[in-house]
Amino acid sequence: MNTYILQQINEFQSKGSAYNALLGLRYSNLCVKSDYASLLPVNVYIDGMEANLEEVANVNQPSEFQLGVFPKNPDNMNDIIDGIYEAHPEFKMEIKSIDGSREKEKAFVLYTMPEVDKNRRKMLNDAVETLYEECKGKLELIYGEYQAKLATAAVNAKKKDIDDTNKALDDAYEALKKQAKGMLEQKQKDIEEGYLRYLEQHEEAGDDGANAGHSFRISDYQ
Repeated sequence: MNTYILQQINEFQSKGSAYNALLGLRYSNLCVKSDYASLLPVNVYIDGMEANLEEVANVNQPSEFQLGVFPKNPDNMNDIIDGIYEAHPEFKMEIKSIDGSREKEKAFVLYTMPEVDKNRRKMLNDAVETLYEECKGKLELIYGEYQAKLATAAVNAKKKDIDDTNKALDDAYEALKKQAKGMLEQKQKDIEEGYLRYLEQHEEAGDDGANAGHSFRISDYQ
């Protein structure tokens, strides 16, 4: 297999991997379980200057459905809240304290992922399927493009070299499809887990919302 053919196959893998990475990022922002990647789109504006969230806060994952955000500078709390709200208004926000005190320096923000009720379950399942089909279509498109490129490059090659080339491209394509399908199935599984969690919580609460957490006012820490 010559250098040009190897280069083309590597190029195909790189483009396909980028499409799959984009699919994964989009799935992360259809929030069911907590995912650090869901905070990547967050921009925080402090005194007119834009900053990434990781520059101004530390983040942890206290549970699979929650994210904790700890401002590096307590004075930036409201700016951080605004930035996260802009990206994810659906998050349930609670101001918490490390030790239960009302000291501003010990305050952090606890975000709980939105509930997956029947309507949201359908919306999420429709969305993840649509995004998967879009990604799969892009993989199919570039697969056809690189089939044509490699067929032209191998027109005078030996049969074994042609077979090896086709197999290498097919293997790369199948691996990319499998990866995308795996992300779809995992997201669908997460959605079902979120829906079951919603049903269990509302059954325990008598479906009257008695299990809802208390949200402190930001002013309690100021």
